Amino acid sequence: MKIQERYQRWIDSSYLSEEDRVSLLKITDGSEIEECFASELAFGTGGMRGELGLGPNRMNRYMVGKAVQAAMTHLRGLKEEPLVIIAFDTRRMSQTFAEEAARVALANGARVFVFDGERPVPELSFAVRKRKADLGIMITASHNPPEYNGVKLYGADGAQLVPQKAQPIIDAFSTITELSMIQRDHSNLLSDHPKFSYLGEEMDESYVLYCLSQKKRKEIDCSIKVVYTPLHGAGNRLVRRVLARRGYQNVWTVTSQERPDPDFSTVTTPNPEESEAMRLAVELAKKRGADLVIATDPDCDRVGVVVMDQGEPIPLNGNQIGVLLLNYLINQTQEIPKGATVIKTIVTSDLGRRIAERNGLRCEETLTGFKYIGEKIEAFQTMSDREFFFGYEESYGYLTGDEVRDKDGVIAAMLIVEMASFYCCHGVSLRSHLQEIYHDFGFYKESLDSFESKGLAGQEKIQGIMDRFRTESPFADSQVKIVDYLSSDTELPSENVVKVYFEQGWVAIRPSGTEPKLKCYYSTWSDTQAAADKTMAALQKQMRAFIHSEFDK
Repeated sequence: MKIQERYQRWIDSSYLSEEDRVSLLKITDGSEIEECFASELAFGTGGMRGELGLGPNRMNRYMVGKAVQAAMTHLRGLKEEPLVIIAFDTRRMSQTFAEEAARVALANGARVFVFDGERPVPELSFAVRKRKADLGIMITASHNPPEYNGVKLYGADGAQLVPQKAQPIIDAFSTITELSMIQRDHSNLLSDHPKFSYLGEEMDESYVLYCLSQKKRKEIDCSIKVVYTPLHGAGNRLVRRVLARRGYQNVWTVTSQERPDPDFSTVTTPNPEESEAMRLAVELAKKRGADLVIATDPDCDRVGVVVMDQGEPIPLNGNQIGVLLLNYLINQTQEIPKGATVIKTIVTSDLGRRIAERNGLRCEETLTGFKYIGEKIEAFQTMSDREFFFGYEESYGYLTGDEVRDKDGVIAAMLIVEMASFYCCHGVSLRSHLQEIYHDFGFYKESLDSFESKGLAGQEKIQGIMDRFRTESPFADSQVKIVDYLSSDTELPSENVVKVYFEQGWVAIRPSGTEPKLKCYYSTWSDTQAAADKTMAALQKQMRAFIHSEFDK
């Protein structure tokens, strides 16, 4: 279908609101029409995400409705009255999109629960399992910039949908060729519908109690000084509530970042992976003489950490936080269960595997995306020789327990503070303990480069770089092995990822599934920090030169 024809069909649709019709008619810039209508947002395994706006290549209530209609078309073939739970974060249009999702689900015969305010991703996952729901819907774009929003879909196991489970919904999505094919309830108020209910305090308390059950030590030193920032997101109430219930007496929140702000006006991007996002929290930590800074992203599934070492901020990356937590959990578990297994992704450092295996645990890998870790946890339920112990990924996501099936920023924040408190009592900072781990297992260094390229032309450029990397790797003279997850015979599903191994490190490259970016992951190791740093610098120099040469064409 031509761009102008798709644009006109939206304008002519009786499903479009008059307000949105007027907005579309005001678009006179041909390039803007092309960006909004030349293609459609990809509906992938976990859902979809994009910039807000009108048209099929933007996030709006019509695309949310289309995604939910596709899910309901599939569910109606399996169950007469599916149970659907919907949550949303603090982003622009999040509550509006949640209400739209509810109206579409209700019109398709579902029983629907919507949270009465913003909530974290992990609480949605918990609620899906607690209420034995058939589908969970989360309105969020995680840590993306403020102009983005999205929708994530969760299965009955509480995990984001993996390819095999998502395919029937993807197929149904492709058959919805007109907006008028989306069914929608038109009740004046959602609460007027007999099959609609709100979720609130009762579910919050149930989730908080579950989070508290994941603690490793009953007795803790409550005097540790902590600064926390929710970065204007959905983690504020529950993270603070859990820390208070644990008894911590010195927890300060960055006041300017504790309330919802869809513009995320105090940060460049609300991503705890970025040091700039932690700036205000670090400033407060210096004033308060704090020991630790923690931050959660807008949907509270990721946690960033800065250790204050003699007043100086030392940021930890996701790999470092992961191995610290893993090592702590192992040391604080009196009896490691038979078949205890750690799950990490293919772009996460191998140090976690070494720690696990030395302590008698298994370690398994998945593709990038916590949905695959959730899938493994569910599979372990029927396996006598596997028991989930800990799951993590380098992008600041961690999980213990099996009643949440996505990375959990609330539980992780609680355990990070507990861990830091424990080591502080023994006169050791998290930074110092990390150095002890390196001296024991070898020095590991990790890094990530992200190359942004927006729009349709950007997508083509990113894929062109992936194609060339497969045939003309800049590391041809030094690589030991190359694994192309799109075509190689691995036990993992096919994925657009290429990983190159060397004697003392590896590089992996993949397009982001949620942002217009190409991501390059690096990991090196050696007997000394200097040697690991030197290898890292060489790998990044080669890779950056290769990428920039392609972008500059």
